[in-house]
Formats: sequence, C-alpha cells, structure tokens
Amino acid sequence: MSKIYESHTQSAALAGSMRDFRVPAGNDLVARVDSFYNWQNTRRQSGVWPFSRSTETGVGAECEASDDSGNRMKGVNFASQDYLSLSSNPRIKSVARETLERYGVHSAGSPALVGNTSHSVKLERRIADFLGMDVNGGDKMCQMAG
Repeated sequence: MSKIYESHTQSAALAGSMRDFRVPAGNDLVARVDSFYNWQNTRRQSGVWPFSRSTETGVGAECEASDDSGNRMKGVNFASQDYLSLSSNPRIKSVARETLERYGVHSAGSPALVGNTSHSVKLERRIADFLGMDVNGGDKMCQMAG
C-alpha cells in the first residue's frame, strides 16, 4: 500500500461524524445507508472505529478486547463500569457460585407473576424500611410499570 493512499485513508477515516448521517434521504433503504457504511468501514479498516468491541478476558482495571473484525487489543479498561472491582472480588464470586448452584439461572418476571424470589422480597423490605416507605406502595408501582 502506498504512503499516499495510506495517508488519504487515515484522513478519510477521521473526517466527519455520525451526525453527518442522522437523516438519510431517499426511498431505497440500502442506498440510504450506503454512505454511512462506507464511512464506518473506512474508520474500521483504519482502526479508529470505537464501537462493537467485546472483552476477551475478565473485567478488571486492564483487559484484552476484540473489535468486530477480530483485532485484539490490550489496555486500561474505561468501559466496564466495574468501578469498585467487585467482579473480581473472591467473596462475591464465591457467593455468586453458591447462589447459582442453589437457585440456578432465573430471568425473573413481574412480581404479579411470581417474578420475585425470597431474597428480592427481603431486599425490597430492607430498602423500604431504610427509606421509611410502605413496601406495598412500591410494589403497586412496579406492577403498573410492567
């Protein structure tokens, strides 16, 4: 690849923003988004597309990740929202394993349809006590919310 082409591609990758594509025009759905996908792929090929990344290692202050093209990277993790490092706390991991063994995986549901567990009811009561609220008042709101 020539230096001129490389320089042009990198410049094109850094030009524009998603704002430029916020109102696609035309009736042809593919043509409407074609320029966005071309811009996105130019950024992706230049290594500056910041989206569609996934972690490859456990969450921590540093981690390894991959982009949607399979390119791996390693660095400081600003994206996991594990601010207190609870995901790597041995005590929390142990309790999580015990809970999975005891209760299995539970996707829950509305409290009206047996979506609560005894633990969620206890937690709800403790929060209500802390806030000085009636548990049933919050439950009615949850049922109305769906």
